Amino acid sequence: AMLWAFSVEGISRLIHAYHRLTEELRRELPERIYYEVNYEELVSTLNQSISKVVTFLGLPWDDTAAQRASNFHLARREVLTASRDMVRQPITSEPVGRWREVEDEEVASLLRSVASIR
Repeated sequence: AMLWAFSVEGISRLIHAYHRLTEELRRELPERIYYEVNYEELVSTLNQSISKVVTFLGLPWDDTAAQRASNFHLARREVLTASRDMVRQPITSEPVGRWREVEDEEVASLLRSVASIR
């Protein structure tokens, strides 16, 4: 289980660890090995963004791949994280910026904790 996902401190630690790891990957790995996807770009240009990832991986891109990418949320597989309900939803721009609507001390604490990143 991923117990870190159920506490603000655990999430904060993971965000910081993720940031350290991605910074090191950007520094150390050649561009042919490391590819980063921005969520806001992904949702605004879904097929184009996924096509870039597929091309980066050296896989063929065709209508079937585009359809599978657009319908990933329909796949029935076990999900063991707190996001289990979210992975059953299509990718949309609806969540972008939603965190700004939350006025909660725990969320504010998390945002303060990660504010220095980037």
